[in-house]
Amino acid sequence: MAKLAQQFMNEKTAPGAWFLLLVPDEDISTNIAGPITRRRAKQLENEMHDEVKNNLALLNDIPLVFLLLRYSTRKQKNQQPGLLHLPPSPPALPILGHLHLIGSLTHVSLWNLAAKHGADLMLLRLGAMPALLVTSPRAAEAVLRTHDHVLASRPHSLATEIIMYGHSDIGFAPYGECWRQAKKLVTTDLLNTNKVWSFRLAREDEVSMVMAKISEAAAAAEINFCEGPELRPLSCTIGWEKRFVRTVFAGPIA
Repeated sequence: MAKLAQQFMNEKTAPGAWFLLLVPDEDISTNIAGPITRRRAKQLENEMHDEVKNNLALLNDIPLVFLLLRYSTRKQKNQQPGLLHLPPSPPALPILGHLHLIGSLTHVSLWNLAAKHGADLMLLRLGAMPALLVTSPRAAEAVLRTHDHVLASRPHSLATEIIMYGHSDIGFAPYGECWRQAKKLVTTDLLNTNKVWSFRLAREDEVSMVMAKISEAAAAAEINFCEGPELRPLSCTIGWEKRFVRTVFAGPIA
């Protein structure tokens, strides 16, 4: 084994280079018990060479992990210089943030995090998006009433930038004079009592059609409304006065 290791160092390494010999614990007695044949020596050489390559690959991943951690920490400090004044936050992972702490029952996971890390406010990072979790009536009053104008704007994203024409839609526009005028227009002209009442005939027509289809389909098979595709034409017609003509009860609904 020593001669084989010496031969391996002479052939595979440069002069003066460091050499790390990794020998597996299993079957050591079998490897050194008898004379080592040329085939067995070649096999051992290949095994050691593969082991060294695997360990070097793992060592190459360590600097990448440190670079990601350093980049994440520096980005947080640059974006939020007043880091000491932020609400409490649980430890986060690079890139993922706190997504790994949220289970299938979101409200239960958030309640457990709030009970452990913050009584009123808690900062979460959902990927690259920071989110403020409000968990008490006192904090909710401060956010929704006292400081409503500070927290009234919506988060910006590339999707809303493209689809909503530069965040000009009322649902994603930043808080300001333009948004206040758009809200006033929607409230007084689109969602007033007279306008809503004017769609009464469309609602009655659609409800009658859906009830007739349900009665017809129920005679043949059981109907499950969990998925809700049969109610989409109803909402589209009521909201936009556009009927999507399709047979939603053509067969049994699973």
